[in-house]
Amino acid sequence: MRRLSASTALLLLACNESLLVDHSEDEGEARGEPVIAVEPESLDLGAAVAVGSPDDELAVSAILLIRNVGTATLLLKDMDLEDDEGSFTLGAVSSPSIAVDGDIEVQVTFNPLTIGPHEDALRIESNDPVQDVVVVELFGRGVPPS
Repeated sequence: MRRLSASTALLLLACNESLLVDHSEDEGEARGEPVIAVEPESLDLGAAVAVGSPDDELAVSAILLIRNVGTATLLLKDMDLEDDEGSFTLGAVSSPSIAVDGDIEVQVTFNPLTIGPHEDALRIESNDPVQDVVVVELFGRGVPPS
């Protein structure tokens, strides 16, 4: 039989005098690692009336879904908006821990103080060993009252 080093990560199976090659499990699955997935990857909240001061009745909201597609619990370490302008806000997170195949919803609200385009970025830090920081771009447009 042919000898392979352990680093090849191949499993050779002998069957009817021939060799079949079966690739080993994905590294993340073998070690049990969390994997973060965010839907959508960017969020356009559209138009909202800008009246110069926050008005919750005129704000628009959307849901951002954070999923754990890995094989170990995903822990959300931090979620921050990069711009302190205040046009975008985040709802409370139900839990910083997301089970395997689980998800949480985060409400993002756009309540502009000024007319015109608005942008921000939501920075999500987690224990995902490959992608420990995910950035979700946020967009909205402040419009005048009708």
